[in-house]
Amino acid sequence: MNWLTNCGHGLFLLLSLSVPLWAAECPADFAQTLPESLSPKERDLKCSKEVARRAEVARQAEAQKAKKANANAVKAEAEADAARAEAERLRAENARLEKELAQARAVNAPVVSKPTPVVQNSGSAVAASPKVASTTVAAEAGSVDWGWPTAGKVTTGFTEQRKGVDIAGKMGQSVVASAGGNVVYAGSGMKGYGKAVIVQHGNGYLSTYAHNSKLLVKEGDIVKKGEKIAEMGNSDAEEIKLHFEIRKFGKPVDPTKYISVE
Repeated sequence: MNWLTNCGHGLFLLLSLSVPLWAAECPADFAQTLPESLSPKERDLKCSKEVARRAEVARQAEAQKAKKANANAVKAEAEADAARAEAERLRAENARLEKELAQARAVNAPVVSKPTPVVQNSGSAVAASPKVASTTVAAEAGSVDWGWPTAGKVTTGFTEQRKGVDIAGKMGQSVVASAGGNVVYAGSGMKGYGKAVIVQHGNGYLSTYAHNSKLLVKEGDIVKKGEKIAEMGNSDAEEIKLHFEIRKFGKPVDPTKYISVE
């Protein structure tokens, strides 16, 4: 009877802890630490508490693991979104660069850097007038009827490094097409040229008008000689001026050989 009574008390204590004795055996490593002097009831009680404690630790560890996995999933999704956005940005940038490359190939004008300034002596600056050059030089230009693109002084003459001439003027001053042709470029994508216009003429000639404050034409427009195409400015330049170039089959030539200055 005493044995049955003791079992009844032990079972009652285990049920009050919500951890029944048959739920799990006493962990061997824990059982080895218990004093031999403990009664079976005390031993069972301690084992039950240890089983419950270990179960709670395991539950918390599993919850923490699930929380971490969820955080990693959220982070991975955010990184994927950022990667997709960056890929889209790179595609747009690549499309823009391909367009500029196609434009440069179309005009055969491989401009990569701003021309190096070459300052002439003040006495060399002369007034520019829209007068065609001599008969010999005009004949060299073939059927292209050239005129000066704006009024002002030629402050910097032609060199192979500069590729053209600089003409001083005022902000907003009219810039006109030096000869009739097709606008093949109008924008600000060419480094060192600011807001620029490039017109394609016959016989392999191109003319370039750089550093404008405002562009009045767009790519594909047909312009006539003397038609206003831009307004003078200082975009990508330290002073207000027009940088004017003439190219023959892509090679820069001296504009003053085609248009006289007086």
